Amino acid sequence: MKVRILTNTNTILNENWNVYGDVDASPSQPYVDRIITNESNSHRKKQSLREEFYKDIGIDIVAETVFDYPVPKITEKIFRPIINKKMFIVLGPANTLSYIKSFGLKTFNNFINEDYDNIENPIERFNFVTSEIKRICSLDLQDINKAINDNRDIIEHNFRTLTSIEIEDYKKLDSIFDNL
Repeated sequence: MKVRILTNTNTILNENWNVYGDVDASPSQPYVDRIITNESNSHRKKQSLREEFYKDIGIDIVAETVFDYPVPKITEKIFRPIINKKMFIVLGPANTLSYIKSFGLKTFNNFINEDYDNIENPIERFNFVTSEIKRICSLDLQDINKAINDNRDIIEHNFRTLTSIEIEDYKKLDSIFDNL
C-alpha cells in the first residue's frame, strides 16, 4: 500500500518525500499513457482509470495548491480521496481540516494526528505532517487496513455528504437556468 502525492515531480516536496521509498509521487506511467491516448474516453472509462489508480492507495496525501496562505483554501484535490472512498491527510494552509468540517465532512483524527491543522508556522506544519506520514508508513499493512475498516463509516459519510452537496449544487444551477 502506498501514499500518494500528485504534484509536479520536480517539486521539493516530492524530492524530499521520495527518499522514504513508500511515497508514489505521481501516477504510474501506464496510467498517464492511458489517459493521454484515451482523451476521448467516456466518463465511465475515465472513472475506471481513476479506480485503477486508487486501488492500492490506503491513505491519500492531498497536496493543496497553496500551503503558506493566511486562510484555509481548498481545491478539487480534496474531493479525489472522498470520491474514491479513501482516508486522507491534507497538506495545505493552517485550519484547512476545520474548514473542510464546516461543510459537514469528517476527518480521521482517531488514526491520524491532525494537530498539524492548528500549526500556523508553515515550516513547523510541514515538519509535523512529514513526521506523521513517516509514522503511518512505518505501520504494518494490517494496521493500516484495520484503520481503514475502523473508519469505514467516516469514509462513507464523506462520500454521501459530498455527493449530496454536488446534487444540491446541480439543483441550484438547474433552477437558475430555468429562470433565464
